[in-house]
Amino acid sequence: GVNVYLKDCMTLMLENRPEKPLEFIADYFNNALHGKSSMQRSYRYIRMTKRNRQAFMDNVASAYFTLVRHSEMQGQSGLTAAQYLSLVKLFCSDFPPEVIESLTKVMDKSSSEPISFSYFAAGINACLMYEEFFEHAEYIFNSCDVDAKGQVDYDMFISILRQMNQTSSDMEHESEGWTIPSQKLLESARAVLAARDRGAEDKNVTYKEFILAVV
Repeated sequence: GVNVYLKDCMTLMLENRPEKPLEFIADYFNNALHGKSSMQRSYRYIRMTKRNRQAFMDNVASAYFTLVRHSEMQGQSGLTAAQYLSLVKLFCSDFPPEVIESLTKVMDKSSSEPISFSYFAAGINACLMYEEFFEHAEYIFNSCDVDAKGQVDYDMFISILRQMNQTSSDMEHESEGWTIPSQKLLESARAVLAARDRGAEDKNVTYKEFILAVV
């Protein structure tokens, strides 16, 4: 009955320590009331807390086994790549198409081959790290775009890349074939933009050019 939901909600609250507990409780009971799909429940588990929280990997495990149980009920032997890809797309729907393509290409398993937990966790972690990277990139770009024109001066862009080089070392990740931008990649982006700019009259860089250069 209601007591079961209350106990579950309080347990999740204690494990995840949400910054906005009232919103967390409201979201929990809204999901319980409307009976979300296994895909939505898995997505919600992972979104409950940040990657650096102790409860994060427990939530990833809950998300994984929620999908596995659903797959087995459908006659599948474990989580398939097709189902996993559907979840990954929920996390990277706002990413540049080039990044989405590179992420999905890594999933070269057959559509019926079961996805291991380590592969599942590595892919989800990579998506979230990309998300943090883009949030950081957008913040820096917008801070430099003081006139809100959607573009920054080329010299300013080089300064941005230097800042991102300093922070990217903390974000490098490689596991099961998943990677996010590294310092070497950012240095390459700076060289590409420098070569492109030598013959260009327009000394400004748009946000799209900026993002494509670092991915």
